[in-house]
Amino acid sequence: MAKYKVLWFDDEWEELEEISENALDLDIELIGVSNASDGLSILQNDLMNYQGVILDGKFYMDSTKTGDEINDDAFGEVARFLHDIHTRGGVLPWFILSGQPTFVHEVNTSVKLLGISSYGNGKVFDKNKDEDKELFELLVQAIDAAPMLKAVMKHRLVFEACEESYLGNQKERLFEMIKNLELNGQKNSEDLFTPLRKILEKMIDRLVEFGVIADDLSLNDLKFFSKGKHKDYEFQGEIFPPLIAHLFNSVIDVIQDACHLKEDLRFKVDEFIKGSRTSYLYQSTTLTILDLIIWFKSYVDDLPSPEECKKKWSKISIEVNEKLGWIHGEINSVKDAWGSFISEDGTIRKSVPPYKMKGFQQGEIVRITLKEDNQDHIKDIEHA
Repeated sequence: MAKYKVLWFDDEWEELEEISENALDLDIELIGVSNASDGLSILQNDLMNYQGVILDGKFYMDSTKTGDEINDDAFGEVARFLHDIHTRGGVLPWFILSGQPTFVHEVNTSVKLLGISSYGNGKVFDKNKDEDKELFELLVQAIDAAPMLKAVMKHRLVFEACEESYLGNQKERLFEMIKNLELNGQKNSEDLFTPLRKILEKMIDRLVEFGVIADDLSLNDLKFFSKGKHKDYEFQGEIFPPLIAHLFNSVIDVIQDACHLKEDLRFKVDEFIKGSRTSYLYQSTTLTILDLIIWFKSYVDDLPSPEECKKKWSKISIEVNEKLGWIHGEINSVKDAWGSFISEDGTIRKSVPPYKMKGFQQGEIVRITLKEDNQDHIKDIEHA
């Protein structure tokens, strides 16, 4: 896959294989369109998927035109659109590459009026003199010099998961995440965690559709389910690789805490961010989610049918679960050899004395029973 993706307006693009090959030599993939209407539709609906544009001098206005029905009106339509992006402060490098004498050797009104916003300052590169190579070199330089385009290039693998078979059209949300990550230097980033949560929830929704996880899980439930240790389910084999389950758990802990304003929040993320001199917590959480997205795509590619995926887990009946008497949760903190247990749903909190903490560490998934004569004290504790 080429590094740069560039939309190329030219009515003869299919016949100009040498130009396409010259572009690939510089890691540029040219996506050809023969008319203004189709190309503008692509730019209006999928602008973030392209890093540059190349315009011929004359091409078709729409797909109904054929033969000699080319004119410079089509150039004017597209050039105005690109000029508007430029005047609004947007960045989309574009160049003019033509073999038309009226564009290359003569003064053209459209070029004179609109070409100044092109990245060649109105220069028309001549196809007939092999100036496309010079154009491609300047195009790469322009893209690499644009901070946001450079950031998107750096994280381009993430956008591969925005196809319908994976996360669907999440490009705009990912674009904002990358912008905040790479360019904004957000010191006060407490309001930026909600979009991260939405991306995570979309990933979870798709995993439900694929049969990987059950459809009645909260984010807190997923922490236990992903490790194959949810009290309401039996498991046959691992759901996620151990590291992926750990990463899911980590980002869920941070995002859940950051997106709520309760007094008894476990990690007090909002308080931490307000007192921090950096945005490193936001950056590290975002990078973890981007890593999970890239993993998610490759994981989905190798998945069997939903029916096969669902064979890895089954729900335990309520009657059986209640008879067991176990309360599932985790050791959420350790201080002075004492542990603190919290149940999966967050409703039960118990202290774990030092003599029962032997063999257990903070963050471990466990289950407990309570003493019959004193429900404030733990009777048994074991790894779940």
